[in-house]
Amino acid sequence: MTSAYSGDREAREDGLEVQMESGTGIDGGQPPERGRLREQVARLEVQDLVLLVAGLLRAMGYAIQASAAGLEEAEELLATPATGGAQTPRTRVRLVHRPATPADAADIRGFVGERQPGERGWYVSTGGFRDDARDAVTRAEEMRLLDLSELASELVEYYDRLDPSTRALLD
Repeated sequence: MTSAYSGDREAREDGLEVQMESGTGIDGGQPPERGRLREQVARLEVQDLVLLVAGLLRAMGYAIQASAAGLEEAEELLATPATGGAQTPRTRVRLVHRPATPADAADIRGFVGERQPGERGWYVSTGGFRDDARDAVTRAEEMRLLDLSELASELVEYYDRLDPSTRALLD
């Protein structure tokens, strides 16, 4: 695929734009402190947040596709096990980057209603979640909510498996 981007970005075949390798990441490979990660993630542009979460999912063993969903305030990724074989269960990941605005129950119910049968869901909200949103998830099957703190914890846990272009987003 020919890249339509200049500078240090490249278009991938799965439709995602990725940061080219530009160093070894924070602290030469050591995971950064969670609080520092939360601050860095909150400052990312939405397209970089998408790349970060896609990189995290790859580190967790998923193959990633950009979703064709036309959403105004959110982005979506589709993740499938990278081990080959059956492409299920598929995980739909919605990313909402509104650091000052927590997601509410209506946001979660809308996302749950859009998932295909058998599809798992992750809802990543940099603004966190209101209590009613967390309550809505207890009634939904195969759903996971990640706020900035939970996302930072996952990044620390999988830091050694993150590719250099994903780590570079945290520089």
